[in-house]
Order: sequence, then C-alpha cells, then structure tokens
Amino acid sequence: MIPPPIVQSQYMPPQYPATTQPRFVEKPTEVEEKQQELEADLQFLLDAQAEGLIQGLEGGNVDDRSSTGSTTPTVHGTRSPAPRRMRPPRRRQPGLRSARKGIYSSIIALANLKNGELQNVHAEVHEHDATLGQIEAWEKKRQGLHEASRNVDSEEETIRVQRLKQEADALQVEINRVELSLTEMKTRHRKLVSQAAAMENSVQARIASYTESLRLLENDIQKFLRRSPDGLHARPLAASSAEVKASVWQLPPQRRNLDLAKAYWNEQREQALQHAEDTKFEKSALIEGAGMWREAVTEVTDFEKQLRTEMSALRPSSPNSQSAWDDPPSTSISDNEHADRMQHILEKIDNVAESLHAKLQKAEERNWKLLQAALGAELDALSRGKQILASALSAAGSKSPETGGHELKKANSSEEIDALDKSFSASRAVNDDDEEPPPELLFSKAHDVDTE
Repeated sequence: MIPPPIVQSQYMPPQYPATTQPRFVEKPTEVEEKQQELEADLQFLLDAQAEGLIQGLEGGNVDDRSSTGSTTPTVHGTRSPAPRRMRPPRRRQPGLRSARKGIYSSIIALANLKNGELQNVHAEVHEHDATLGQIEAWEKKRQGLHEASRNVDSEEETIRVQRLKQEADALQVEINRVELSLTEMKTRHRKLVSQAAAMENSVQARIASYTESLRLLENDIQKFLRRSPDGLHARPLAASSAEVKASVWQLPPQRRNLDLAKAYWNEQREQALQHAEDTKFEKSALIEGAGMWREAVTEVTDFEKQLRTEMSALRPSSPNSQSAWDDPPSTSISDNEHADRMQHILEKIDNVAESLHAKLQKAEERNWKLLQAALGAELDALSRGKQILASALSAAGSKSPETGGHELKKANSSEEIDALDKSFSASRAVNDDDEEPPPELLFSKAHDVDTE
C-alpha cells in the first residue's frame, strides 16, 4: 500500500471571501524552505519504504543503499548556497532499512528545525516588547506634558499675578485720591508691576518649554508612524486583523496615530506568542512520534530475528534448498511439531500486529499523518506474511490417506515457507552488525532536542 503524501497533513488556513483590499504575497522564510525540503525528503523516504516492503513481500531484490550511493542512509545531501534554485537531480531509490532510518532522521531534523524557529520567534517577541515599551513611554510623556500645560493656568503663580494686578489697580485709584502719597504709591506700584511681569514671563517661558517638548515628541511620533515595519519583524496578520493593518500602514502618514500603531503591534505580539505555542506543540509531537516509531521498528526487528530462527528450523533438509539467513537444520521435525511451531509464529505475528495497531490508533487520534503512513505499511507487511504462514499451516495440517498425497502436501507447505523465507530475506538482507540503528541516531539527537 502506497502511503498518502505527507503534504496532506499540513494545516490549510480557512478560505475567506475576497475583499477589495490588495493581497500581499509573502516570500517564504529560510525556515519554511528548509521545512518544505525535509517534508519532500520524508515523502520520498515513505514512498521508498512502501516500495521496499512490497518488493520484500513479493520476493524481489532490494538494494539497501542510499540515494547518494553510500551505504549510510541520509535524508538529503549537503546543499551549498546558490544564487538561484537549481532543479534537484533524480535520486536513487533507497532500500527499506535506509528508508526507515531516514524517516527517523528526518523527524529529528524537523524537531531541530522547529527548535531553531522557536528561538527566532522568542527574539521577535522580545523586539516587539521593546517597541511597545517605547510607545507606552511616549504616551505617558505626552500625557504628562498635556496635564502640565493644563495646570499652568491653575497654579499659584498665575493666581498671584492676577491678585497683584488687582492690587496695582486699587493702588492706582488710591494715588489719584491721595496726592500727598503719590510718589510713594507710584514707587510701590512700579515694583508690583515689575514682579507681576517677571512672574508672567516665567509662566510664559514654562508654557513655551512644554510646547516645544510636545512638538519634538510629535515629530518623533510622526517619524515612527511614517516608517512602515520591515518584513523581517512584521508577521502577516490574520484575516480578522486586516482592518487594523489597513488603518495603519495602508493609510496616508498624516492620518496615522499611535492608537492604531499600538493595536497593530499588540496584534503582532499576540501572533508571535501564538506561533511560539504552536511551534512548541509541533516539537513535542515530533519527539513523541519519533519515540513511538523507534519502539515500533524495534518490535518488528526483534520479531524478524525470531522469525529467522523459527523458519530455519521449519525448512526441510535438502542439499538444494538453503535459508536466506542460516544453514538448514541437521535433523528433521515431525508434522505435529512443524504445525505447532508455525502456529507459534502466527501468534507472535498477532502480538506484534496488535502492538503496532495500538500505536496506529494513537497516531490516528492525534492526527499524525506521517506516523500513520509508516505504521500502516508495517501492518500491511505483517498481514501479508501472516497470510503466507496461514496458508502453509493449512496445507501442512490437512491429512491424506495416500502416502504420495501426504508427501505432496508437505512439499507444498515447504514451498510456502520458502516463499516467505525469500520474501523476508530480500527485505532484510543486511549484516548481523547492522541489525539495530546506531545509538547516536536513536538517542543522541532526540536527547539534544529534549534538553534544549
């Protein structure tokens, strides 16, 4: 069974009705391009895994070599930076074991990529916080200057100025009425008027200082509003925030204000935080899925080792027939013991299939398309193997009164075992030293991702 492409598991945003606002085409980031490349490699390895399983069950030869020509499985070759995208050369189809190892390596690579993307998102959040902090400081400063300007008229100096003017007017009347004290009163009058003028000049100077500070602040704000955010730090807004974006950066600069800019940057910050949460969830899902796949591969590999041993004992001794793994046994076994061993193999297949099915159900509950495809392929291979063994057991268990018929059925049972033997030997033709993935592939990278 060919697994569905993993591209189907990507999240597709909801389609909204087209609006009259212009649409912006965002260039994919370097992280998104790397993720697309890893997903393409995963799809290639899944196809190779399915084809390897099918060829193994049909008794075909499987060359367990990587697409790069080396015996070490790799997800993708080393890519050097180029000024323009080149069409990748057609890669050689890897073997089943290389595909399995490559699937695990690709999952770990995706987890590491998500970890780097998470660090970039945290940096963006930090920069957004700094920008919002500057905006709030400007707002507080502007509010304080407005309040100080409004309080000038109600301060004690202003009231005293008015009081001194009233007193000067009263004294002027007194001068007219009292000619004898005119000189003294005029002197006092001049003094009072001078004090009032000095205080008034002080008040006007303070008002002018506040006005100039407010003008400089408004200039800084206008410069900030005229400069649109660059694409490096601004994330594309969702459809629900399209009006906020249009009201700020698509409006003329003279119509922009801090309230709209603050709403825009708050939206940017919320989206960055949400993206960080989504990235954490994807990272944990990839790590957990990698562990589940490693357990499944270990179970299947252990079962195949036991199956080698059992089938080597079940094959009849013949100089022209040898097992794909071991030499034939020196002594023959009875029909009853032959049937019991084959029944025991079928029970082991059921146990492994039940364990893989439980993992498949868990992957379906969590909507892990990648793991569903890989586990489904393994279950299909076990099902085909079980059918072959069941057919051989049925042929061996039937009885015939004639000796020739008994020998014929025994030969048919042996042919079924030979077919299953060749099937598994073709898909598992590897050295004994290469039975398990390297420890650094199974543990080191996953441990690094967990600890970061």
